[in-house]
Amino acid sequence: PGGDRAAREPWRMAAALLHACGRGDEIARRFSRHPAAALLGQVLARPALCPATSSLGRHFDAAAALLGLCEVMQTEAEAAVALERLAAGSTAPPVSPADWQITQATATHGPAGPSSEASPPVGELPPDLTLQLDLHPLLLCLADAPDAGRGAARFHATLAAALTDWVATARRLTGCDTVVLSGGCLHNRLLSAALHASLPAVGCEVLGAQRLSPGDAGLALGQAWVALHQLAAKET
Repeated sequence: PGGDRAAREPWRMAAALLHACGRGDEIARRFSRHPAAALLGQVLARPALCPATSSLGRHFDAAAALLGLCEVMQTEAEAAVALERLAAGSTAPPVSPADWQITQATATHGPAGPSSEASPPVGELPPDLTLQLDLHPLLLCLADAPDAGRGAARFHATLAAALTDWVATARRLTGCDTVVLSGGCLHNRLLSAALHASLPAVGCEVLGAQRLSPGDAGLALGQAWVALHQLAAKET
C-alpha cells in the first residue's frame, strides 16, 4: 500500500500482511502513530491501489515492523539491518515446517495446491510451472511474538529453512542442481551463511558473489555482460 512508499515505511508492509491474513482490524491500533493507518484498511481492500510484490526485502521490512524494530526507515535497508543485528545476538527456537508453504502453479491453471501433492515426472512439467513460497505463516507468528530478539532469530532460521525447502523441491521437479544466490538480501550474513551450508546438504551446487556485491551493482554488471554478448552475437 503506497507503492514505493511501502519500501521506505515498513509498517505498511506489516499492515499488508495483517490484512492478507484476516487481521486488518488490528492495523489502526498497532500503528496509531501513523495518520494513514486509520484508512489503510480501505486501501488494502482495493488491489488496484496496492501493487503486488514478491521482493524478499519487503518480507524483512514486514518482520522488522511487526517486531517493533523499525516502522519508518531513515536510511536504506535500516529495517533489515536492525533485524539481522538483533537476530545475531539471540537464540532461535526450533524451526517449524508449518511456518511456510510451497504451492505449485501455472500461468494457465493457477495454484495447484501444496507441493507435497503428487507431482508429474521430471521431463513432463509444464514449461510455465512456478513454485510459490508463502511466508505468511511465519510473519503472522512474529505479529504475536513476545520477545523481539527471539522473533528476529526465528525469522532468519525459518527463512533459510524455507528457501532451502523451496530450492530442494525445484531440484526434484526439474533435475537442476545449480543454485545462484544473488540480490541485496544476500548482504545479510546470517542468511547467506545458512544457505551456503544448507543447500549443498540437499545436493545443490551453490554459486554466489565473490569479488563484487550480490546486490544491485553486481546484478547491473551481469546485465551489461549479457547485453554485450547479445550484441556480439548479432554482429557475427
